[in-house]
Amino acid sequence: YPTLEALHRDRPKAAVAKAKALAPRSRVTSILRFGPAVEVLAEVAHDRALVVVGRRRLRPIEKLFLGSVGHDVLVAGSTPVMVVPS
Repeated sequence: YPTLEALHRDRPKAAVAKAKALAPRSRVTSILRFGPAVEVLAEVAHDRALVVVGRRRLRPIEKLFLGSVGHDVLVAGSTPVMVVPS
C-alpha cells in the first residue's frame, strides 16, 4: 500500500505549477508536512511572505460548527494569510 505521503506528494507540485503560471515573477514554494494543520502552518509561516490556504465551500450553517484553519493561522501569527476556495 502507498504511504500517506506518497498519495499526496504530487498535490503541492500541481498547486505550485498553477501559481507560477498565474504569477510568473513570484517565488512560489510548497512544503508537505503532516500534523495538525494550524500548528504546522504556524510553524512554517514565520519566515514566509505569504501563506495561502484553501477553504472548503460550506453551507452557512456548517460554518457555525466547524473551525477555520485559515482564521486560526491568521490569528496565530504575523504572516499575511490568503484564503482561497479549494
